[in-house]
Amino acid sequence: MPSETLDASFFPPFPGDWSLFGNTSTDIESQNPNESTTLSADHDSHICKHCGKIFPRQCDLNKHMKLHIRPYRCLVKDCPKSWSGFIQQSHLDRHMNAVHREQLSESVEYHCPKENCRMQTWRKDGMTRHIKTQHPGEQGEPIRKIVTHG
Repeated sequence: MPSETLDASFFPPFPGDWSLFGNTSTDIESQNPNESTTLSADHDSHICKHCGKIFPRQCDLNKHMKLHIRPYRCLVKDCPKSWSGFIQQSHLDRHMNAVHREQLSESVEYHCPKENCRMQTWRKDGMTRHIKTQHPGEQGEPIRKIVTHG
């Protein structure tokens, strides 16, 4: 029977765990014990310990690591994104606004700027697509409205 709470080892590490970031040595041994392959890299390269991808700069490796650790997690209980997470804060914000908007004190809606069009959505990219496809040649940006819940 599944447990109500998850063991901490279930979660990928958080951004503060720098031990997961690559090393800068010239060689890294394969993590598969059945392989004896050694990946070669320049002296100043940075290697991802998860997948072995090599980056020329530490900042590129840091950015890449978000793909593995997905540090931005949904705080709503039983939401699948509470353990799988997002790579960017804006993606979490979009998720919260689209999926859990009733649980927020405020959420955002986007309305079509075209007079007499009643289209509205919770995602700006959806409204931008609507304007381009339904009102071609029209000028205007999605109208952003804050909705208060509670």
